Amino acid sequence: MGVFEAVHGSAPAIAGMNAANPTGLILSGALMLEYMGWSAAAEAIRKAVAATIGAGHMTGDLAAQTDGVAPLSTTEYAQAVRENF
Repeated sequence: MGVFEAVHGSAPAIAGMNAANPTGLILSGALMLEYMGWSAAAEAIRKAVAATIGAGHMTGDLAAQTDGVAPLSTTEYAQAVRENF
């Protein structure tokens, strides 16, 4: 049996602000798919996340650490990952 979860706090300071970084949750889903034997889908998710961040599309927590990058909302970031899938 496997357990897959994003390990972080609930971030009450940004609750409801569309500002959370969903990467941990997305990659937890990839781990679950890998565990289920869906390796191609898991790899596609990992590549989509890497391509998204590599293109400079990231949420505020990462953008704040990267010069010249405008932060995306949680929704915008998730859409960018989806477009790279």
